[in-house]
Amino acid sequence: MSVDSASHSDLHRDLLQTLILRAKFPSRIHEDHPQLKPPFEIEELATNADNGSIKDLRTLAASLQTDATLSHYPEILDILFRHVEASPPPSVNAANTNDDVELAEASLHCIFMAMQCHVSSGCMQVEGSLLASKVLLSWPMLWEWMKYLYYWTGNDFDFSFDAES
Repeated sequence: MSVDSASHSDLHRDLLQTLILRAKFPSRIHEDHPQLKPPFEIEELATNADNGSIKDLRTLAASLQTDATLSHYPEILDILFRHVEASPPPSVNAANTNDDVELAEASLHCIFMAMQCHVSSGCMQVEGSLLASKVLLSWPMLWEWMKYLYYWTGNDFDFSFDAES
């Protein structure tokens, strides 16, 4: 490993540790602490995804899979949760909802990946942590979207599947 590669690896590890601490204890971050921003290309993807670009949201999802630091940025999590704030359509046949449904489904996938990163870094186990707080606040709408996407059978919901088994 070259010196440049080793120092880049050290910087990435330090950034991840800082982001994890901020995600675990968001209430301890004071306004005078420097704001950590995602890399420019990720910010651009996130902005486009926030504006409804399914393609960019899927690219962001791929980036979340390869870089654990990204799931610890509050701005990225905010975007993911915004796509599941509105209620799902009343039926699968509702007009003009395909994009909203695709965005919500892709966002749920990203939220799941973020949860995996936060669990493995110990963030989800801390009461009041960034993602745990967002999930708790958003749980009713997350559940509505999960029901819509995974329990809809055509005419009604089918809850005969026992998720605990």
